This record gives sequence, C-alpha cells and structure tokens, in this order.
Amino acid sequence: MNAPASPATKPNHHRWDIHFKPGEDDRMRPQLVQPIARGLIAVGVTLKHARGGKLRPVHHLYHLDLDGGSWAFRLSPYCHLRWLWRITLGTPSRDGFGLLNAKEFSLLDDEISEQTGRDLAALIRALQNNQAPVWPMFDHDQSFPRYAWSDAASTRYEEWRQENGGTKPSTGIAA
Repeated sequence: MNAPASPATKPNHHRWDIHFKPGEDDRMRPQLVQPIARGLIAVGVTLKHARGGKLRPVHHLYHLDLDGGSWAFRLSPYCHLRWLWRITLGTPSRDGFGLLNAKEFSLLDDEISEQTGRDLAALIRALQNNQAPVWPMFDHDQSFPRYAWSDAASTRYEEWRQENGGTKPSTGIAA
C-alpha cells in the first residue's frame, strides 16, 4: 500500500498549467465557435457550411460572407493551454486550406462570447471599407490589427510563462 505523497514531494504546478487531455480541444472548439457564430449572424453575416444551426469548419476554417466579401477564421488553442485560444482571420486562399493576409487575436476561453462575433464582424467591415479597424478587446495592442492579445490573456499567459521558467514562447508584450 502506497502512502500519499507528502506536500514536500508533490509536483509544484502553477494554477494556470492546464493542458488539454487527448481530443479535448476538438470537443471544446465547437462549443466556443457557436457564440461567435451567433454574434456574427446578429450583425448580418452569412455563415457558410452551417448545418443544423451549427457552424461547421472546412479544412479547419469557418467560412463567412460579409457585405460581398469572403472571409474565414480559425479558432485554435495556443501552447496547448486549455484556457488560451487564438482567432486567426483572413481571406480564404484559392485552395481553401489557408488564409491570406492573416491577422491573429489571442484571448481567454471565457472571453469568447456573442460579442466576440459582433466585434469580429465590425473589424471585417472596417478592413473591407479601408477604415480604421477597431476591436475594443484588442485595439490597445501596438501590433493591432495584424496581431494582438487581450489584456486578460496577456496577463495570465505572462504569469504562466514566468512560473514555468520563461521557457515557453513570449507574447512579445512587455510584462
């Protein structure tokens, strides 16, 4: 019979060191995409490949039409952390597998909502109309609209990264 490990011998894990179990990201992604889809629909975006009221990916991309423009986005985890996600937005390549002029936005899973979809549509409209892009969650970042992190995601990721000895890739944002 094994005795429980003493506190001195238990591994020291940071509270944000939460990684995916096998297949968990594939189960979480549809749950996170649906509020984005509802927000997109609420502001007049036409979703391609929606079945049974659910937005479906094609080659890992979610396709949409907005005011005559064809766009797509990918939702993927960052650093295999369960709580950190990235939206990559661009125009679909001819082969349908990639994105042209891609822009990346990193945020927490609990920051994803219908508002995320509405703000994504506003960003697309601004980009299509050659207007100044705005996305309140991200436009504070100096690299916006090409690349940006939400304040909450940046703070939590930097805390996690520092606790892990700084061995993980940095956000590029000064702590």
